Amino acid sequence: MSEKFGYSRCVRAYPPELPDRLYEILDSAEGREVAPEFGSYPTMDELLPFANEGITEAIYNIGVMYDLGHGIAQDHKEAFNWYSEAAKHGAPKAMFNCGVCYELGEGVKKDFEMAMNCYRDAAKEYEEECLELR
Repeated sequence: MSEKFGYSRCVRAYPPELPDRLYEILDSAEGREVAPEFGSYPTMDELLPFANEGITEAIYNIGVMYDLGHGIAQDHKEAFNWYSEAAKHGAPKAMFNCGVCYELGEGVKKDFEMAMNCYRDAAKEYEEECLELR
């Protein structure tokens, strides 16, 4: 089975414009380590208010929590829904994970054409981010 991209970095890889409190939540590792390879994850109660405000990184991380079953019951359909929402906000790692969901049929019907579209969108978004850093 294919492994989804970015799990080891999904909580730590966030943009500088996040609210200070969300930084604190995402950085806090005390007592919440779920697995050494994944690091610490915030709780749903911590992320949901930020997701409801439309903050992409919170939306994406809730998708990861559902996808991996961290702190909540694993639910691939719900994970796909959160990834899709984060992808609408321009998150390339969410676009990529939507592609993996389509490719594997996790939470959504298998669709290789949609998977390729998601992968292309993610690559294009990464390319645009890299160009902005120049």
